[in-house]
Amino acid sequence: MTADFQGEESAILFYDGECGVCSRLVQFAMSRTLDADLLFAPLQGQTAMDLVEEEYRHDLSTVIMYHQGKVFYKSEAIFKLSTMMGGLWGLAPIFRIIPRPIRDYLYDAFARIRHRVMPYKDTCRLPTTEESQRFLA
Repeated sequence: MTADFQGEESAILFYDGECGVCSRLVQFAMSRTLDADLLFAPLQGQTAMDLVEEEYRHDLSTVIMYHQGKVFYKSEAIFKLSTMMGGLWGLAPIFRIIPRPIRDYLYDAFARIRHRVMPYKDTCRLPTTEESQRFLA
C-alpha cells in the first residue's frame, strides 16, 4: 500500500530507486521524521512524473524535495530535509554561507561516485506497515 499525497500539507523526498546511497538516505530520514508529513517517492515513479520537471526526473543523481508547492534540488533539498529531521541536523543550513554553485558542485562530485561508495544491494529491508504508508508510487 502507498500513501496518498496530501498536496501542500506533505513534503516529498524524491530519490533514485536504484541507488544504495539514496536507499540509505531514505531509511535514515524515515527514522528521524517519525510523522507522516514527509513522504518518499522514487524519481522513476508516477508522483515524480506529476510534480518534477522532466530534466530532473532523468537525472537520477539528484535528490529532490517537494515542500509547500516548491521544488528544491541538490544541496537545497538536503538542507530542507535536514531541517525537517531537526535536532543537530537542523543546523545544516548554516552551510548556506557557501555559495550554491560550490555546494552543488560538491553534491555533483559525490553523486558521480555514489555507486562505488555504496553499491545498491539486490535485497532491501522491507518497510513496516506504518513505513510503507509513507511511500508514493
